[in-house]
Amino acid sequence: MIRPMREEDVDAAHELTVTAFDHYSRSRGEEPEPVPDASTVPPRYLHPLRTDPGGCWVAEEDGRLTGCAIALVREGVWGLSLLAVHPDRQSAGIGRELLQATWRYGADARGWIIMASGDPRALRSYARLGLTGHPVFIAEGYRGGPLRPSRPTIDEITRLMLANSLSMEGPRPLSVVRDTYEKPATVPPRKP
Repeated sequence: MIRPMREEDVDAAHELTVTAFDHYSRSRGEEPEPVPDASTVPPRYLHPLRTDPGGCWVAEEDGRLTGCAIALVREGVWGLSLLAVHPDRQSAGIGRELLQATWRYGADARGWIIMASGDPRALRSYARLGLTGHPVFIAEGYRGGPLRPSRPTIDEITRLMLANSLSMEGPRPLSVVRDTYEKPATVPPRKP
């Protein structure tokens, strides 16, 4: 059953999210991200629940949360902040239902942003909404040397994604941020 998120769901939603993201990282042969400091967890869920309750949804089965989604609308731009489904329930349509619930919340938006993993199932779901992917990445280095991907701040990502998604043609542009890279990029030295 898909239902609006409530404040009492916060701890279970966080636990579910950590489980889902850890499973995804391990399935790709990567180390999971460190578990966030417990003091940062409630605001991550409570703030959008208070400011954007229409964008906060959970899936519940037999009294247990099996999915969670959070979307925000700021200055006319809808942003999917979180979409997680318990590994045991993935590919069962729960993510699609949660995504649809958050999508309805941003139906009148003038722009759309999703910071997505490379999970093909999620990317297919976004495409079914009519969104198109526009990869975004940040690299750093020096002229003539290797470029190394950096870990941008949320503000940098938001600024880049907003600029990218609002400047693209088409009805519903989407920016995708990949936070891992398989190998460093190199740029040939510039000739004088």
